[in-house]
Amino acid sequence: MQHNSLSSKSFQEMHPTRNPLVLAKTSLKIRICFTCRDSQGWTPLHHAAFYGHLPLVKFLLHRGTDVNSRDFSNCTPLHRATWSGKTLVVEYLLQSGASQSIKSCSGQTPLHLAAAHGNLEVAQTLLEFKAEVNCKDLNKWTPLHWAAFNNNQDLIDLLLNKCAALNERNSNGMSPLHLAVCAENENATEHLLGKGADVNARCENGQTALHLWARGHVELIKLLLDNGADPSLESQWKETPADLAAQQKHRHVTQVLEAHTKMQSRPNLQYMLSMTLKYHHCLFLSSFKLALCYFQDSYSILYKK
Repeated sequence: MQHNSLSSKSFQEMHPTRNPLVLAKTSLKIRICFTCRDSQGWTPLHHAAFYGHLPLVKFLLHRGTDVNSRDFSNCTPLHRATWSGKTLVVEYLLQSGASQSIKSCSGQTPLHLAAAHGNLEVAQTLLEFKAEVNCKDLNKWTPLHWAAFNNNQDLIDLLLNKCAALNERNSNGMSPLHLAVCAENENATEHLLGKGADVNARCENGQTALHLWARGHVELIKLLLDNGADPSLESQWKETPADLAAQQKHRHVTQVLEAHTKMQSRPNLQYMLSMTLKYHHCLFLSSFKLALCYFQDSYSILYKK
């Protein structure tokens, strides 16, 4: 035939919907479409995988289509099926020899895409086929960074159960916890802290998670403080979280941070109470009363709704 190759334009004209369903098996023109590409470099297999058309995927592969063909973003059909959450197609592609090590132009593997788009079942399938759990994209984000950024606790658990690095840093020195805080994902933040994330880990600029949300998210700040965040730590610009809060005129945040600092420096109430009960000494009792008032005042500021 004279149509051994087909231009992207003619392919789009033949199939303007970009839906692989139009590539019917009965069409006499099907054989000239195996390797033709659209404006994004997608082959028919990319389309079939993205839309989850398993029979067409099988048909194309049985006809010799390259399972690891790449589009103009260096994505394979496996990337596209992962992106759209087509678990059955993902499994079949893997069984047919699809590579998980091929990275897109942004350095993402299929597992990165599964985590970024919250596709839990797809991520499970990829990991069952030995996906690299701590792979990094061009910005050094791991799949766990993406799961934390997108507030997906189930994916966080799945990745950690497969030995994902909890405190791994990206190109800006940010851990998954930092990204969860930046995205205001309170649930993911609490979940990561419960798994042992380093609450005082520093970014490249010396900021901690507390610095990142000293700009206004009071509940996140309380959560970080309750889990051991140190408000006295300074960034490379010698700024504490309280300094940042003051710059942004977040008065309530400043009050919370100051109250927490006062509570940490309060007298040892337990010691004074034990001495009072043991010796009934008026001096200890008076000191205890003063300290208790000091504590109650700080507590009311810290946990004021």
